[in-house]
Amino acid sequence: MNGSSFYDIENDSLQQVTYVRPFHLEKTKTDSPYDGSRAYKTSFNKGKMNGFPFSQTLDRKDPNLVMGYYDGRELPYYWQFATEFVLADNFFAPSMGTGLANHQYLYTANSVEYQKNIPFRGFIDLNKTIFDELQDSGQSWKVYVQDYDPALNYSNADVTKNRYLNLLAAIPRFVDNRTLNSNMVDLVEYYRDLRSDDFPAVSYIVAPHYDESSPRDVLKGQEFVYSLALALMKSKHWSDSVFIITYRESGGWYDHVAPPVINGQEYGFRVPTLIISPFAKKGYLDSTFYDVTSILKFIEYNYGLSDLSTRDAKANNMLNAFDFTQPPRKPPVLDSSSDQNSIQEDGVIIAKNRESIDKVNLVYLIVLLLIPSVAFVIWVVNKKRANLDFVQRT
Repeated sequence: MNGSSFYDIENDSLQQVTYVRPFHLEKTKTDSPYDGSRAYKTSFNKGKMNGFPFSQTLDRKDPNLVMGYYDGRELPYYWQFATEFVLADNFFAPSMGTGLANHQYLYTANSVEYQKNIPFRGFIDLNKTIFDELQDSGQSWKVYVQDYDPALNYSNADVTKNRYLNLLAAIPRFVDNRTLNSNMVDLVEYYRDLRSDDFPAVSYIVAPHYDESSPRDVLKGQEFVYSLALALMKSKHWSDSVFIITYRESGGWYDHVAPPVINGQEYGFRVPTLIISPFAKKGYLDSTFYDVTSILKFIEYNYGLSDLSTRDAKANNMLNAFDFTQPPRKPPVLDSSSDQNSIQEDGVIIAKNRESIDKVNLVYLIVLLLIPSVAFVIWVVNKKRANLDFVQRT
């Protein structure tokens, strides 16, 4: 891989796998690669990054699959976002773990080694989250959850609809405290809030049915994310907002860049991250070292919050992606149509060829049924504070 051969690999058993070249995937749905922690460690191979095909044989998967890739032909909306805004190409998963472990970093800047089934069958006692800090400082926040059912929480054995992606539903105080609980709402509220004057300062969007992890269709996830961003661009809140799209892990796919090991902390593989904002540099490739704790660092900087852990305290802020010395850019002209499943009009997703949008709530529930294993973060940027800080720093 990347010019090396399997004969350079210390583990002799890896030599049994044939050299595999990266290739373009023709279909937007594929079989699911083996993407557990064991697969990641084997793929990493002590930093040589040449064990990806072999790792698939550990779970009897096709070793060729993980060398496939998509480009602008399959993902034109993501390509357009990268062209118009910022692509962070040195953004890593927070750990070599999977799912729950990495997701905790986005909420807490830390990870506790819980078993994966705990959010389904019990509770997670996370003492300090970014939402605790926002609540204590008087900043508004919400977690928009697709097909939200308040009854599906830590006290209910059947939480498969909310999934572990919404960690707050597994934390007792966020379920039992009426004030905190009121900030977890159905995804339909996202579009309503965009039309109001009270869009929250910080928001997470949780929509597991649009998971882009194989064997799901990456095109469907891309179209859904596009509709969310387009709704924000068409709203009154675009001029002081930033919309960040990232992924919690690599899914087992090949990458040639070895993740760093800092102070004994082993990061996971790179994940694509897009930073969309009227203040984002245009068509900029940001190679600053980031992970999800950098997102938390940016939130903390913007609202004057305390660090959650040493991890976010030492993380690089995402300020390099922005230019606050210029007035906010108008949203670019984007194609609001989709050949597959939906179109966007005035912040409302409607089924293609639907004759009427009178029953808006029903439309929301029908269309918003499927998200990528991505974490979506949206928050309103305190423009005056940002401008003042940048003036002072410059």
